[in-house]
Amino acid sequence: MKLAGFWRTLLPSVIEAFTVVAALHTGFTQVWAIGFSAEHLVTQAIYNYKDFGKNLPLWIGVSVFETIVWAVWRLIPGYGAYIELYGGLLVEHTASENILQGRPVFSRLLAQSTIVMTAIETVNAFLLSGSADVLVRLVGGSILYTAEHDNELAVSDAKA
Repeated sequence: MKLAGFWRTLLPSVIEAFTVVAALHTGFTQVWAIGFSAEHLVTQAIYNYKDFGKNLPLWIGVSVFETIVWAVWRLIPGYGAYIELYGGLLVEHTASENILQGRPVFSRLLAQSTIVMTAIETVNAFLLSGSADVLVRLVGGSILYTAEHDNELAVSDAKA
């Protein structure tokens, strides 16, 4: 039984929002590594379970890469950080989309869907790194990440 689209995007979105807020709050890079791994594995399990085992090493690699992108983002001052984040996440989203589609990791570059997902996540990073209350950041982050994952779900369902 397939979950409705919103519910299929909500769980990975909440995991991702919690990961980013917790990592920013604690300063521990390990939070990103664990959280992004969980988010990518849950996404794969929900969107494309039949290829789960085959793609496990790819998802671990994507999670490590995304952790590095976010860790470097924290070290760069000013708006240059968001340029680095956008570029790194564009690579990560390209790999993720191709894995979900069953294509080689970098076979389809700069797809509209990855450009949109990356823009949403970069804006979300700006909002999540603000001084708002943690609960407000978690709820707001979950909403924006749901939009990002809904885009990813549409890409995954197009393959089916």
